[in-house]
Amino acid sequence: DAQLVIKDHAGDAKIKISNGSEIVLELDNSLAAEQKRALVYSDLTAKVSISGSRLTVMVRGTELDLKVEGTGSAVLSGEGTYMAGAGEESKHWASQFERDPEEDSSQEE
Repeated sequence: DAQLVIKDHAGDAKIKISNGSEIVLELDNSLAAEQKRALVYSDLTAKVSISGSRLTVMVRGTELDLKVEGTGSAVLSGEGTYMAGAGEESKHWASQFERDPEEDSSQEE
């Protein structure tokens, strides 16, 4: 049930999606006759490699493993763990939309 959305702001994205030994998609947007500014993949079960100079990537699903190299920013929502930098320990994050039960009880009088 994983979904992947890629926005290629610079028009130079290189995307490769492979499922085992089979290449499902290989795209070099800079060489495409008609550049794709946004790509959406649903029901994705594959290994994906994406590179480019100005990208926005959104991944949604369960049991995801994501490795990112480069500069930029990341926003994580849901529940999981992440590592930033070489040799870092895993850290947990939790959805910003979850409420802390103590916050609710402290406001009651």
